[in-house]
Amino acid sequence: MRINHEIFQKPHEVELTITDRPTPKAYAGKTDAGTMPMWRVQTEGYEDGNGQLIGLVSSDAGFLDSPDVEWISSGVNSKNPKAVALSRHGNFFHWGFAVSPTYLTEEAKLVFVNAVHYISKFDGQTPIARKRKGTRVRSSVRTLLQGISDEGWAARMKRHEEFVAETERRKTEIRKKIDAGEEVSDWDKRMLDMPPSKPRSRFQYVKRFFSDEEWAAVDGDVDAVTARIEADLPYMRSKGWYEMEVDQDLKALGIANDDIRLLETAIAELSKPDHAERARRVLARYTDQKHSTAREWSQWLIRNRSRLFFTESGGYRWLVDDRGADSAPAIEAAAPANAPLETTERKPVASALEVTRTSDGEFDVVIRVAIHDGWHAYTDLPPGSPYTPMTVDLDVPNGMKRVGDWQMPKGHFYPADPALTVLGGEFEFRCKVRGDAGKSAKFGCRLSYQVCDERMCLPPRVEELTTTVRPSTSQAPDLEFRALEADYVAAMETYLEKTRAVYASEEFRKARQNNDRAAVRKLMRKHAHPEADFAPRFAALADERSGEQQAQCLLWVVTHTRDAARKEKAAHALLEHHMDSPAVTAMIEGWTSLMSLRGGAHEIFQIVAARSKDSNTVAEAMWVDAYLGRDRGELKSVEKKIQKEFPDSTAALRIAGKRFARNNLQVGMTAPEIEGEDIDGVPFKLSDYRGKVVLLDFWGDW
Repeated sequence: MRINHEIFQKPHEVELTITDRPTPKAYAGKTDAGTMPMWRVQTEGYEDGNGQLIGLVSSDAGFLDSPDVEWISSGVNSKNPKAVALSRHGNFFHWGFAVSPTYLTEEAKLVFVNAVHYISKFDGQTPIARKRKGTRVRSSVRTLLQGISDEGWAARMKRHEEFVAETERRKTEIRKKIDAGEEVSDWDKRMLDMPPSKPRSRFQYVKRFFSDEEWAAVDGDVDAVTARIEADLPYMRSKGWYEMEVDQDLKALGIANDDIRLLETAIAELSKPDHAERARRVLARYTDQKHSTAREWSQWLIRNRSRLFFTESGGYRWLVDDRGADSAPAIEAAAPANAPLETTERKPVASALEVTRTSDGEFDVVIRVAIHDGWHAYTDLPPGSPYTPMTVDLDVPNGMKRVGDWQMPKGHFYPADPALTVLGGEFEFRCKVRGDAGKSAKFGCRLSYQVCDERMCLPPRVEELTTTVRPSTSQAPDLEFRALEADYVAAMETYLEKTRAVYASEEFRKARQNNDRAAVRKLMRKHAHPEADFAPRFAALADERSGEQQAQCLLWVVTHTRDAARKEKAAHALLEHHMDSPAVTAMIEGWTSLMSLRGGAHEIFQIVAARSKDSNTVAEAMWVDAYLGRDRGELKSVEKKIQKEFPDSTAALRIAGKRFARNNLQVGMTAPEIEGEDIDGVPFKLSDYRGKVVLLDFWGDW
């Protein structure tokens, strides 16, 4: 929940009452938290039996891959803890709670009014991307891969065994009733006839990504299956109803569909007879444009490159953000980059803020201004002048600073009063900014002025302009990294093909048949893993890079290399120069790659916990460090500290969940209370049936 969002702040400032409440049971397996901080919205809901309607949430999968979308809060629901209850998409505000204002809490009433006030600012700004039904996003494929890992499969089998055991226990109870001459329901009789439940195949959901021949080659090897799907994932797109397919056109090009180089390459290939048809297929598949010539496509890309974004949930397409990367309105909305500035007699001043990346870590900031014919603004006023001069005030993101002075437009003397210097027509204010903008960086400025014509002066005013610069999508300076990464993927493909050939060989089959483990290991190591060749190359590239590009290279080394010394060196370089980079967060979240460092991993977690500014990353580092330390007393102490100092962190939620499960959900314990209504609307509680056999039937309808 983004408690600092505007809907909780204005026009009514709301002091939210946050309390810890039990985690909804529907979240089981999706969070370990036993309790969660919650804000009460309704005085009663659909479960209270007074005829209230159930609310609605949106799926979180792919929700944020459009620039005009805001996630504000989840809500108690039957989906998962990330499902969206309060959000904005373009000029639509999603208020997922269904009751009328009569049944809202006093705090929620004010927030509802604030939400109406907030969304009014986006009048006319219709959504850019609309989610397509049946679209599967790539993150769900990675979830499937987690399920075939040894840990994921063991957890699934454990849940299945528990289900089978519970089913058999219930069948035994039913048979006892029948033997005792007691009446049993038709449902109980049908349950006795149910065949034993069989677990689904470990690879059932991922086998679809392979042909029969390819599947025979990998022989169900988890690492080989995972590596193959991970290698193909950049080229996958949604097809049909929650199905995925590998785009062979992209695989042939070796470019992912969310890499803007795909559009550049396809447009270039339109002029090559041998590749033009493939280029047309790619452009039709991944854009909504219908240009006919390479020149038209090139002009479209040049004009819109800085505003293009890729959406998976919107159908795996490149779309244009025609309102800028940050769609929150300013007092006067900034014009799109390079768009003509239009003025009128009623609106004599038009302005736009534009920020252009000129090199890694350096940006040109330009404020373009146009003043309508017959009007003028003031500059360089003498002391005591009653007029307001035109000035600019720039806000730059953290970690960046302005370099040098503003390049100011030159004014001219006002004929009616030579003591005044005025500005008219079109002109620019320019400056340079330097700093690390690996993540999206928001720039803002305030343009203060007063304009007059021969008859009157308008009141002084301030225009607030904003724009957001995203990470560079140009080929430089990360082209070499992308090319090296593509080479690694290709090398992995070759390695896997050779490994599959080994697995399919008669020699390997005989070694396994004879249980000759030494021979099996020797054959499995017949071909060298490409990591040994590529890790030094990525490390060398890191030495040549700076900013986020260097962090990206270092993270690759940390997560891929098997050389402990190289891994540790890269990890410390990441901490020394890029502590606030997303790469550090990714390294801590993927902490298993650091386990080979043993004591070195402890030092890394300690440094992150002490120096990171991201509370979620700090909490995760503290917990992992204590967890790997194997000291249960120390772990408990750290967990208490995390819950006290970082209550909203992922680690705190996981700790609370495990604690709740340990204290309330062990075999032999009394089941937690369940309250509801039966099919006749009569309230009941689970505790009312203590001492009796209870069948809990959980179901859902979509």
